[in-house]
Amino acid sequence: MDRRKFMGTLPILSLLGDKMMETISFDKEVDWIKVKSLFPKSDVLNLNSGSAGVMPNLVEQSLIDVLTELNRRPVYKVWGGWKEQVLEIKRGLLEYINADNHSIALSRNATESLKQVIYQSRIEAGKSILIADWDYPNVCHDCKYRCEKENRPIQILSENLSTLEDTELVKVYENAITERTGLVVLTHITHREGRIMPVKQIIKIAKEKGCLVLLDGAQSYGHIHISLSDLNPDFFATSFHKWFNSPLGCGGLFVKNDKRSSLQHPYFPESEDAFEQFENIGTSAYYQWLGLAASLVFNNNHLHSKQKQKRLRFLSDYLRNKLGDDVLFSVPDTGQYAGISSFTFRSSNTKEGLLVNSLYNDFKINTKLVKRKDASYIRVSTNVFLEESDIDKFVDTLGIIK
Repeated sequence: MDRRKFMGTLPILSLLGDKMMETISFDKEVDWIKVKSLFPKSDVLNLNSGSAGVMPNLVEQSLIDVLTELNRRPVYKVWGGWKEQVLEIKRGLLEYINADNHSIALSRNATESLKQVIYQSRIEAGKSILIADWDYPNVCHDCKYRCEKENRPIQILSENLSTLEDTELVKVYENAITERTGLVVLTHITHREGRIMPVKQIIKIAKEKGCLVLLDGAQSYGHIHISLSDLNPDFFATSFHKWFNSPLGCGGLFVKNDKRSSLQHPYFPESEDAFEQFENIGTSAYYQWLGLAASLVFNNNHLHSKQKQKRLRFLSDYLRNKLGDDVLFSVPDTGQYAGISSFTFRSSNTKEGLLVNSLYNDFKINTKLVKRKDASYIRVSTNVFLEESDIDKFVDTLGIIK
């Protein structure tokens, strides 16, 4: 992407001039203290980007500017004049993950995008939908509901992720996928454990057996380096407000161009562009989407996706080393993970839920309690607005209240 050209297409961002235009290559060392300084200061330590991240100052200010502009002019006339800019934003979002063979419809979040595919995909009668119990609960619910409504089979995988190597996990899916499987739903990074799944191999197996593949990337866009053309899913759903440092309420549905006919068109069929039917939900918070422009500028100018993934893994490893042997992680040290770490204490007397509440209520440290079957975990999400001293503060506080 020509970043200067991109800046010039967005009148709100062009007001900021060139101060954000320095470009950092993958080979150049990143000043992570400087990166942190580009985010607003807060009295809350946010260790929960897995739910929602933090917008840098540039994104926050551009969002305010766009909202101000909309509030002072006829909304629909202004929005109509910004359509070309929205197309430029979409091109940037596609390019960021090398999605050359896909189109994108903007949405409010990954959940909305996932629902579009789960309920609107054309699946042959009698064919099953395959899910796993490590998929997001809303996804499992929607898949079960559709199967019940249409009297079609549902396949549910259930394994202990912490004990499976990637090759074993691929084999689990390979054994489950048959010619009678219609839709395979995969999670790119599991929301509880933070496990980066071996999706490329699984997608290849599913496609060889004639299945549609929906990849849940709610936790992966802006978190790890992605080449969607290489992974080759039919559908990819994500949220931009978690790891891409975008405004709340911004998501996307990526659809492979040769699979657009595999989705029934919802909502309003009179849309000029058939694919825009997936965005046509009436009056919405349009200005949120314009905030994605600033997120693209920030991420393209300051962070290479490979550098970002490496940094998040470094912070997670730093956390693991600080916590020591008192805890058990849901993904072992040898496993595939980046910015999400979930752990439970070896002592059965420790109540993780009480710790999470105390961390926030008493110390303003925001984490997340996650549960799977009978186990509870404290989920910590690192991000580029954090440094080692933030991890130190969390671990020291945990020692005080434990």
